Amino acid sequence: MKNYPGKIFTKLTCLLIAFTLFCTGKAFCSYAYVVNANSNTVSIIDTNNPLGPLTTVSVGNSPQAIAISGTGAYVANNVDGTVSIINTESPLGPITTVTVGTNPVAIAISGTGAYVANNFDGTVSIINTESPLSAVMTVTVGMNPQAIAISGTGAYVVNSASDTVSIIDTQSPSSPVTTVTVGSFPQAIAISGTGAYVVNTGSGTVSIIDTGSPLSPLTTVTVGNFPQAIAISGTGAYVANFFDVTVSIINTESPLSAVTTVTVGAGPSAIAISGTGAYVTNYFNGTLSIINTENPLGPVTTVTVGTNPFGIAISGTGAYVVNNSSDTVSIINTESPLTPVTTVTVGTNPVGIAIYDTPPPPPPYLHPRQFQRGPWNR
Repeated sequence: MKNYPGKIFTKLTCLLIAFTLFCTGKAFCSYAYVVNANSNTVSIIDTNNPLGPLTTVSVGNSPQAIAISGTGAYVANNVDGTVSIINTESPLGPITTVTVGTNPVAIAISGTGAYVANNFDGTVSIINTESPLSAVMTVTVGMNPQAIAISGTGAYVVNSASDTVSIIDTQSPSSPVTTVTVGSFPQAIAISGTGAYVVNTGSGTVSIIDTGSPLSPLTTVTVGNFPQAIAISGTGAYVANFFDVTVSIINTESPLSAVTTVTVGAGPSAIAISGTGAYVTNYFNGTLSIINTENPLGPVTTVTVGTNPFGIAISGTGAYVVNNSSDTVSIINTESPLTPVTTVTVGTNPVGIAIYDTPPPPPPYLHPRQFQRGPWNR
């Protein structure tokens, strides 16, 4: 039979091309990992087919937070003091379990380090992502570390009970920790440029640390009542004020200038920004407020979601809202937010979400000579 190698290559090529279309024609594959605190699971939603079957992975006791890097989804399990590592390429495969400190509540990843804030023992556990079962490094920080963010060579740990931020040198984590005093009961942090913005829930302020000179005097900005969360985009730092029904917008280029205040729903609890939209979850009235970042004092778009929305993540044209008391995720089309919301049922008491985006495999390389040997070349 003539051209047999060419025919085999043609069939093989078709199989490879079919494999690359697994993402349903999207530019990338995307999965939303939802942490379910009371069912001790992670629900994985295929964002290209959100109403399709969920993948459910069992993790440790009372998972509270998740961060994804490379092929690992790292889940902090609050009650049993462990981190479960899910292989994102094979999520139903064996789970790697790493023992960390007491009551881990937050996690951030940079380089080869997964930094886990252990709330009850005032430490940060550092897992080597290249060798997670090797010895875990432990760094002492302040009391009740609550949140963590990493920028450059600094891991900034928010210590809620000691009103401080501990800065760990990620290149030399065993070296002395830098401690910065901030406002009362700090709860959240976001970093942009040379500014680390720390949300102080107890004092209704944001402390701005100069990351280039962290021990220099802080800039302190007054925001609303009981600020809970922060997100930064462009020249705006957006602070959700839980008891004020508002979002305070700080100009990052001129933080001591007048703060812009926008009214949103009741109990703004989380915030994420994508494109020209700042998406704010309102815990008490089950809505999502969308602020136009180009015209923040213009009309706010309100979308009804589930009961007690608690967290949010955005990928592509989807805003994924975790509804804590209805055990669902609401998916809002960011290009057309007033179209019907897609609702996906997940595990019990979802408390966190992270999205894993991966490009599909590249199409197979077709050498010109392989084309020439195809069945059409007699």
